[in-house]
Amino acid sequence: MTPPVEPPSTSVRELVVRVFALDTRALAVMRIAFGLLLLLNLVNLWPDVDVFFTDSGMLPRDARRQLSEQEQFTAPPCWLSPHMLDGGEAWQRALILVQGAFAIAIVVGYRTQFALLGAWVLLIGLQARNPMILTGGDQLLRCQMFWSLFLPLGARWSLDARRRPPAPNRVCSIATAALLIQLAVMYVFTALLKDDPVWRSDFTALHYALRADHLTSTWGYELLRYPALVRALTFGTLALELVGPLLLFYPARGWGLRTFVVAAFFGLHVGIAVTMDIGLFSYVCIACWLAFLPTGFWDALARWFGRANPNPRPDVPGWAVPSWPVQGLIAVLLCYVLLLNITRLQHGLETHLAPGPLRLVGDSAQLNQTWSMFAPRPFTVGGWYNFRGTLPDGTKINLLHPDRPPQDEPPPRVTDDYPSTAWRISLVYMLAIHDCDTHARSVGEFLCRRWNASQPPDRQLVAAELIAMLQPIPPPGEANANPVREHVLWRWQAPER
Repeated sequence: MTPPVEPPSTSVRELVVRVFALDTRALAVMRIAFGLLLLLNLVNLWPDVDVFFTDSGMLPRDARRQLSEQEQFTAPPCWLSPHMLDGGEAWQRALILVQGAFAIAIVVGYRTQFALLGAWVLLIGLQARNPMILTGGDQLLRCQMFWSLFLPLGARWSLDARRRPPAPNRVCSIATAALLIQLAVMYVFTALLKDDPVWRSDFTALHYALRADHLTSTWGYELLRYPALVRALTFGTLALELVGPLLLFYPARGWGLRTFVVAAFFGLHVGIAVTMDIGLFSYVCIACWLAFLPTGFWDALARWFGRANPNPRPDVPGWAVPSWPVQGLIAVLLCYVLLLNITRLQHGLETHLAPGPLRLVGDSAQLNQTWSMFAPRPFTVGGWYNFRGTLPDGTKINLLHPDRPPQDEPPPRVTDDYPSTAWRISLVYMLAIHDCDTHARSVGEFLCRRWNASQPPDRQLVAAELIAMLQPIPPPGEANANPVREHVLWRWQAPER
């Protein structure tokens, strides 16, 4: 009788490779997406460079240095920014053009690692210059670009690849593990922070997020017409954030599970982008997920388009491994990221690791982070802004839109009331952050300067105030009968002559 054949045992190394190996084609696509996102961000900021980055704008360098801890919490320190060397517009635009050149080099894969380093350094400088226009997407891009410095993003589909021997299909190292763990940390910890009943039992969090008005698109308002669907999407979002990234650590033999997880997060972020206007956040997340499309997916895609290679590349997942000192550094930084997020989960988002070597190394790599997207719950109030100025004859004017009357009544759609996405993020921070006096004063003084510079002496402002018109959001199914109240963010009165 023939004894049963035992299946071959799976080695620890094979399990590690299954979890952490990344396809070099996936890394190439992520590289291209990163470069395009950097370019898109710069294009979006270009018309408002004078507003957000010069001394004549919304946050002069003196005001930037005076921002509170809450206002600049996870942003890089201002002394790291080359944008702080000069407050003129020409210098700011020159730095942005240099960053754009690095971004183009990343897209085409020319001297990829050097271009990534240059773009990352200038991205830190841009974020450090004005933290009040940043979102979670900016944090994630900064972190994932750092881990990418240790990965062969230029191994495929690049100008660099034309000058080198063909690279294998997969790479596996502590740097690929860092890229995966960082992405998982963002979703898992933001899910753990969402401990309010609107997420855990009532499932009304998306209702409140969409009814807050400042970020809601036309499709977002349409979605609010289906409260049962909104509840289901609330539950689905929390479940996917908590469980989805953990599935990446399951060492499946096939490529179907990982492809399904990536597709699910693609769907989540497409839905967010369609219903809410939160800048490049969703697109940065999608770009990061591209790196985790497995080899089987790319092989199937090649066969679909008739591009299958009759001489497949060797599968050497240990290729392009960093040196031992670099691996040690990455391991230390991963410990920093995990301990920092655990600390803030246990003791509050405003806490930090105790001063010491670990914190020094982690902060030096600009990996300071917190992932509190709509956590522990979204805003409970909606409304709009009314930035009013008073002229010598008592006339009230609209400081945000000088060609319109004061915004005493709600606009047809609040998101359309902002000149750009960066404007919206900057102004919404005045409500989202408790200690935001420096920023509010800086915004008010900028709006006053802008008005006075364009008006004759008899129409100079004698008073100004930044007011948030707040209205509590009713629960699903209830009419919005709550009264509007005025919350003064900043007020100024000209001295008597």
